[in-house]
Parts: sequence; structure tokens; C-alpha cells
Amino acid sequence: MIKNTRADTTHALKQVKCQRRIALTGSPLQNNLMEYYCMVDFVREGFLGSSHEFRNRYQNPIENGQHTNSTAEDVKIMNQRSHVLYEQLKGFVQRMDMSVVKKDLPPKTVFVIAVKLSHLQRQLYKRFLDVHGFTKDKVSGEKIIKRSFFAGYQALAQVYSLFMRDFWTFVSFS
Repeated sequence: MIKNTRADTTHALKQVKCQRRIALTGSPLQNNLMEYYCMVDFVREGFLGSSHEFRNRYQNPIENGQHTNSTAEDVKIMNQRSHVLYEQLKGFVQRMDMSVVKKDLPPKTVFVIAVKLSHLQRQLYKRFLDVHGFTKDKVSGEKIIKRSFFAGYQALAQVYSLFMRDFWTFVSFS
């Protein structure tokens, strides 16, 4: 949850006075150095400098060396900065993969439960598909508009989050 230095959650958690902080993450934020910075800054505030300093010292040089058109010098600097960052953090950041805990976990069990939609839910879902162009291609003049699966998913996710927010507000105040 601590992925942005300006987020309210990050500010609130940093206000908690304590002797030590521990951050656990499932996937160690592998592709986003600023999220990694936020996690480290939560555990050891200021250790990597300000976010601006971190961006200039590590993020920009590391990302510049990861492009297909990066120069040999960019790649060299990327490797150096990655190594320096790793060395700085190895005393308190422990990176492990799934193999470390896999033997201690029970086998994965997946439950698939099919639940029939009510008549109203079915009507609303069909209406959503029609309105957003998922049941057939819509023709606008000579142009055929095809809808993206992900656009539909995002729209439904927003509906779900609004529903859940209102549901929990209802439960909290009823």
C-alpha cells in the first residue's frame, strides 16, 4: 500500500511512532523504482535521500540503461548504480523468491463457485454490454467502433468499487 510518497496512507503510516518498521511485499516492486523507494523510505526514512535525489541518483540512470537503444555507457552506468543501490540496501532489504517458502505452503486449492445472476442483474449486465458496444460492433458513419475488453473491465471495476464503498458505508452506519 506504500507506493507513493504523497499518498495519504503513506503520510498516515509514517506518523506512527515506533522503534522499528517492517515492510512485507509479495512481489518486490520489480519494475517500479519509485515504489521501491517508497517502501525503503517507509522503513528507513531519508536513507536514500529525498525522492528527487533518489530519482536523479538511481532511478533515471537505471531506467536509461534498460532501453533497447541505450548506449554502452548507459548500460554501464545502470549496472554501477544498480550495484551501489543493492550494496546500500543489502543490510536490511531481504529479497527472496517463492522457492524459499514454497515447501512450507499447503498445495494451492482453487474453488470456482458459479452463482446465477438475478433477473435484474442479468438485465443490467445485458444493458451494459449493449450500451458499451460489446454485443455487436457499432457503426458510426462509416467507422466501426470495437470496444476493448480492458475498457469494459475498468468500467465494471469502477461500478464494483462504488458499490462496495456504498455497501461498507451502509454496513458501518446501519
